[in-house]
Amino acid sequence: MNIKKLAVFAAMSSLSSVILFYAGLSHGDTLILDDQSVCDNIATVYWQAGQLTVTCDGSGTPVNQPTNPTPSEPTNPTPSEPTNPTPSEPRVNASCLDSEPNTRVESFSGRGIDQEFVLDNESILAVPFMSGSDGAVKKIALGEPGKGEHFKKTVIISRCPGVYNPDEYDHTSSVEVCALTGLELSFSVIAGASRSDYPLSSYRCVLKPNEQYYINVFQRYAGSRPPFTADTQNTCNTNQCGVRVSIR
Repeated sequence: MNIKKLAVFAAMSSLSSVILFYAGLSHGDTLILDDQSVCDNIATVYWQAGQLTVTCDGSGTPVNQPTNPTPSEPTNPTPSEPTNPTPSEPRVNASCLDSEPNTRVESFSGRGIDQEFVLDNESILAVPFMSGSDGAVKKIALGEPGKGEHFKKTVIISRCPGVYNPDEYDHTSSVEVCALTGLELSFSVIAGASRSDYPLSSYRCVLKPNEQYYINVFQRYAGSRPPFTADTQNTCNTNQCGVRVSIR
C-alpha cells in the first residue's frame, strides 16, 4: 500500500506536476493531508476544473483540494470617526433651591474669566468657578461695562446658582455664602477651612477648598455693608444691563 502526501501536491504549480501526482495515486492507497490520514482506502481519483477530487472507500473522508487557492483580499479597516468630547456642565449642589426665574447660567469658566455681559431687565447672571486648593487666592472684579447700563448690583457668591440669599451671609464665620453690593466691586477671596483664619480687610470671602461656586449678579441693592438685607427693588432701568466680570 502506498502513502501519498497531498501536502506535496498543494505546493505544485505546473500542470505537468499535477498529472504526475495524479497518475501516482491508485485504488487502495492511503492519502495523507498535513500529516493526518484523511483517506484510508482510495476509491476514485479525478481532476476537474483545476481541482483534485479524491473519494474514499468505506469510512474515509472525501478530499477536495484546489491547485491554486485564491488568496483572500486584505481588508482595510474603516477608521473610526474622531469624537469631540462634550464640555461638562457645571455641577449644581444637590441641596440647592431652584434658581430664580430669568437666571442665566454661563458655561464653566475654569480658572479665570474677563468678559462683558449684557443682561435683560431683572435677569440674573450666574458664573461658575472653582475655589481652588487650600490657601488659593482669586481676585474678582465687577466693573463698568463697555456697553449697556451701569447699575448697582448685589453679588452673592455661593454654591447655588440664581438664589438671592444675602441675609444668610455672616461675614464673621461663613464659608458657604458671601454677599457684596455696590456699583463697582473689586475684592479677593481665599479657599480655607475657617473665616476666623483670614481678616475681612484682606479677603471679603472665605470659600471651602476645591468646591464649585457661582458669582451671582442681581439687579438689586442690598446696602453697602453687612449685615445685608434682601432688597428686591430693581436697579436697572433698561433691557441693556451691562456688567464686566473678571476672575483671576
